[in-house]
Amino acid sequence: APLEVESLAGAFEYLNQPCSLLARVVPRTSRVAVDPQFVFFVESDEIRMQATLRYTVRGAKVFGLELALADEGWQIDEIGPANLVDLFGVAFDKLDPLSIPLLQPITGEVELTLRAHRAIEEGTKQIDLTLPRPVVNSVGPATVVIVPAAVAPAGADAERTMRAPIVQGGGPQGTRALHTHP
Repeated sequence: APLEVESLAGAFEYLNQPCSLLARVVPRTSRVAVDPQFVFFVESDEIRMQATLRYTVRGAKVFGLELALADEGWQIDEIGPANLVDLFGVAFDKLDPLSIPLLQPITGEVELTLRAHRAIEEGTKQIDLTLPRPVVNSVGPATVVIVPAAVAPAGADAERTMRAPIVQGGGPQGTRALHTHP
């Protein structure tokens, strides 16, 4: 009779005796993918970054996520949401990679937000930005928006900026949207 047990991860059916089965039990692995969005607000004395990272976790649950921030003087202002991230476990002084422990292990889809800033030295004519690199199995194309100080109204945030009608390579009043590919 055929084996009809749906809840088993594996099964073995034998037709003759004696029989044997060699097996090896291995832990499930996690496959983590991310679709990142970065908004950089460039002021005369600092750059503010707002990142939205949409993760998809398949397989085994993950207990934390990692994001490599090049050591360019970034200071983390906020990581969230608070009901997902274990803020007491984050080592804010170690940014490459920044280890983000979670309150509970997760699988499925989840969105993480990060706000950070870094100072710009007086008289700086050119700024080089290295995008944060999520430490995952697969990184989707990143959307990068750069908003100069003259465009960003006081208190501007990434949510309103990302909804603004922006075209690739150029946008309203000097805003630039770049789409990167891994």
